[in-house]
Amino acid sequence: MRGIDVSKNNASINYSTLYRLGYEFAIIRDGFGWGSPGKRDTSLDAHYNGATEVGMKVGYYHYVYSTNAYGAAQEAKAALEYIKGKRTDLFIACDIEEKAQAALSNSVLTDMVIMFTDEIRKAGFQPAVYSFVSLLSRLEWDRIPEDVLVWAAHWGVKKPSLNRRVDCWQHDVIGNGSGCSVKGLLPGAGGDIDVNILYDVTASSQPESTWEERYHNLAEGIIELAEKCIVGG
Repeated sequence: MRGIDVSKNNASINYSTLYRLGYEFAIIRDGFGWGSPGKRDTSLDAHYNGATEVGMKVGYYHYVYSTNAYGAAQEAKAALEYIKGKRTDLFIACDIEEKAQAALSNSVLTDMVIMFTDEIRKAGFQPAVYSFVSLLSRLEWDRIPEDVLVWAAHWGVKKPSLNRRVDCWQHDVIGNGSGCSVKGLLPGAGGDIDVNILYDVTASSQPESTWEERYHNLAEGIIELAEKCIVGG
């Protein structure tokens, strides 16, 4: 499936347009931090309503600010509070990408992921972890439970360069901002937007050659669609 991830930074999304273009899911930021200065994303309800009303599947990510395992567990509990009463079709992801976190040891980063995802699992939801491939590659995967899904960010490539299974791939940012890997505005996005591919996790036992072919074909299709959707195109 193809989809998007969104937060309060995506203020003008036309979900009906994106759904007609083939985007089938939205991963919504529930919030960030915990306690003080933890905060629920002010656009959580709007994105949830917009996505679910047109038939998209929804999941969530929590932007983690903590730099230790205890804090990560508290942030998971905050995430569960923020989405209480909402439908969850996909996963709830631990988003670790702060500079202060990148300076931590591999062991501490792994402890944070384990503690966050344990809380999500105990609540009955599918746990996941999100980051750039450079940080994901540092995690001690032999300590992380196999049921934790991997959501990797690696833009403008044929496949993410992570030496393990990738379940969801944030492969490009479409827009006119300086960090965008595909230039032009995607109709319905209202500005720069992250685009993703979600894979069938039951296919993870396929040989690497098959995965390379799947990544290559899907990436080409996404780029072709993005080019057709550029304003004036």
